[in-house]
Amino acid sequence: MLRTTPTSIGHRTKRHPSSSSRQVSTQTIPVDRLKQDIHAASGSHDPVPRLRQLRQSPLYDEVWQAGKAPAGAGTRDPEAARTHARLAAEAFTTCHALDAIIRLSESYRFTLAPRVRQPAAGDYAAAQANDRAFLEQITPAHAKQLIGGFQKSWAKNGELRQAALLSAMAPEPAARLGLQPTAVHGDYARAWGTVAPGQRLSTAELLALIDYVHSGTGTFNAVNGAAMAAAYYGDKTLSGLMQVYSTALNGAIAKLCEHPYFGKTDVASYKGINLRNPSGHFRLEALEGAVGSGKLIAFPNVLSATADPEQSYAVQKYFDGYTIECRIRMRKAFDADPFHDEMTMGERELIGPAGQRFVVTEKQTIEVFQSATGRNEEVDRFLLEPATAHSR
Repeated sequence: MLRTTPTSIGHRTKRHPSSSSRQVSTQTIPVDRLKQDIHAASGSHDPVPRLRQLRQSPLYDEVWQAGKAPAGAGTRDPEAARTHARLAAEAFTTCHALDAIIRLSESYRFTLAPRVRQPAAGDYAAAQANDRAFLEQITPAHAKQLIGGFQKSWAKNGELRQAALLSAMAPEPAARLGLQPTAVHGDYARAWGTVAPGQRLSTAELLALIDYVHSGTGTFNAVNGAAMAAAYYGDKTLSGLMQVYSTALNGAIAKLCEHPYFGKTDVASYKGINLRNPSGHFRLEALEGAVGSGKLIAFPNVLSATADPEQSYAVQKYFDGYTIECRIRMRKAFDADPFHDEMTMGERELIGPAGQRFVVTEKQTIEVFQSATGRNEEVDRFLLEPATAHSR
């Protein structure tokens, strides 16, 4: 299935707690203490050991369990219930991101490196420096795993998609993968012409991308979780650990969105949303409040969805809690399916850049057929359109 990470959609709302909601925030969900301890770890160049200890601490368990309590538990005060829902979303996002990064630290030697930036077009020295930073962080065993998985899925793509993949890669990663173009590949590639060297994926960008879409590594949880924790809740430590990886991934996404074969414009995508996890109530409230109001729905994380409504989690995982859906029109995205491993190829994943913003123009009720029960189930579908400069 498409990898989805629990997304706290929408703007963070300022909290002005009443006495009862203050009790909820300080006694039941001590997420501020957890965030302070995460920040304290940033005083070390190598904070991962301290973060690993924090992940195993009673405080982490307390925040995680408290965040799972039902919204409004123990109070009839609506404002306290809303505060609890916001804090539950914050707790879930923070815990989720910390857990995912600790898991991923077995595959990457994360450090709080000096801030890296996406290089400007034509700045090859900066691009090469970023690539070196990524290749120094990824472990040889993990890189070997990713390359092996991509080589296995290569044959499933067919010659047209193989030709597109080769045209999107710089010579070095193609050689590292042992991929040689054939005459048939060349015939297909003539349909879109030569791709400029600066628009081709480097080894670091290719590895970052195939790791993000991989069905078994869980890397997307760390990438998106850290981005949301930073954008919504002010955490800079976890996103700081991910910045080298995220720079490589964002570079790959930007290039592929402009590729004449992979790139898509004004494309419809479908994303099921899980209401069963602790941030579900908060996310639903944000979507409901945005319908027709002009309020923004922001995705600070990389945006992943499917081009096929039948592959939406609202269809495929309805009984796992994915009981609403967003139909999202992205101005720019790319067809990620050819980069998938064998387990998830065919789900027609679209990936768009991080930082997209939308308005909700409409809410519909649709029916989706569930093969497990042999009947249709009603699903609320929210229609998201790209925000304009005048959106608020």
